[in-house]
Amino acid sequence: MAWNSFATPLIGKAVRAASRLAHGGGSAFPGKIVERIDPQFLSRTLAQLPLGVVLVSGTNGKTTTTRMVASMLQSLGLKVFTNPTGSNFTRGVVSSLLAEVSLSGKLDADIAVLELDEAYAVHFVKQVPPDYCLLLNVMRDQLDRFGEIDNTARLLSKAAEATTGTVVLNREDPRIARLADVAHTEDGVEVRYFGLDESLRGFFPSDDDMSTTVDAEAHDSAEHGGNIGDSGNAGDTADAVAAAAPATSQPQDGPDALPSDVTLRAVGDHRATFAIDGETYETAVKLEGVYNLYNAAAALAVVRAVAADAQAMFLPFED
Repeated sequence: MAWNSFATPLIGKAVRAASRLAHGGGSAFPGKIVERIDPQFLSRTLAQLPLGVVLVSGTNGKTTTTRMVASMLQSLGLKVFTNPTGSNFTRGVVSSLLAEVSLSGKLDADIAVLELDEAYAVHFVKQVPPDYCLLLNVMRDQLDRFGEIDNTARLLSKAAEATTGTVVLNREDPRIARLADVAHTEDGVEVRYFGLDESLRGFFPSDDDMSTTVDAEAHDSAEHGGNIGDSGNAGDTADAVAAAAPATSQPQDGPDALPSDVTLRAVGDHRATFAIDGETYETAVKLEGVYNLYNAAAALAVVRAVAADAQAMFLPFED
C-alpha cells in the first residue's frame, strides 16, 4: 500500500482541525492541501465503496434531492457518505471525506451520494466515473454563471457520458432527456427517466416553456405600449409562467413517449401520488413546494436503480 494511503488522512485531518479552529467551521482548505499532496486521494477513497457513487446535478433542486436520495438509501439499511451543503465541488468533497475516513484511509460506507455543481461535475468525473448519475434540469436562472443554457447542458453531458452504471434523466426537460444519446448503453449503461403525468406538466414549465411565455408577454406588452408587470402586480408574470401550457419540445404521452420509471401523478397538501411499475402509490410528504415533489420522483428513480444493484450484491438491505 502506498505511503500516502496512511499519511494523507493524517495530514488532512490535522489541516482540517487547524482550519476549524482558525475559521470556526468547515472549510475547503484541507481539500486544497490534500489535492496537492495526494491527487489520487479522492478516486482511491471512493473506489472502496461497494456500490460506488451517485452523482446528483442540475441547475435547481440539487441539495434537496441529494438529501432525499441519501435518506432513502439509509432507510433501506445502506451506509451512505454524502457531502453537506456548500461542498458541491471536488475540493469540498475531499474535505468532507477527511471528516469521515479513518487514519488508515478507510471509508465506512456502502455508497456515496454527492451533490456536484454543474461545472465542477466535469472535473469530478475525470477522477471518479460515477456509477449512477441523476440529472435534474437546466434552467436559465444560472446563465450568469455558465453562459448559454446549452453550454450548461453540455457540462452535464460529461457526467452522463462518464457514468458506468445507470443514468437517470428528467423526461420533461428536453435538454436533459437528450443526454441519453451520450450514455454508453452499448457498454451496458442503463438509462432511466422520471416524469410527470400529462395533467401536471403545465405546473412544471421547462426553461423553454418559461422563455416562450415571457417572450409572448413581452410581445403583447409592446403592442399595447407597456411593459411586463405594468398591471401593478409584480406576480402576474410569474403566475402566467407557472400556468404556461407545455411547449411542443416537451415529450408527450403516447406510443412514442419516453418511458418513465417513476411518474409524479398528482400533488396535494403535503401529499403526492407516484406511478411505479404500473402501480399507483400515494404518500404523505414533509416537503414544501410542488417542485420538491417532482424532485422526490427523481430521487425515487435513482434509489430504485441502486436498490436493485444492492440486492444483486447481497449487501445489507431492507426491502
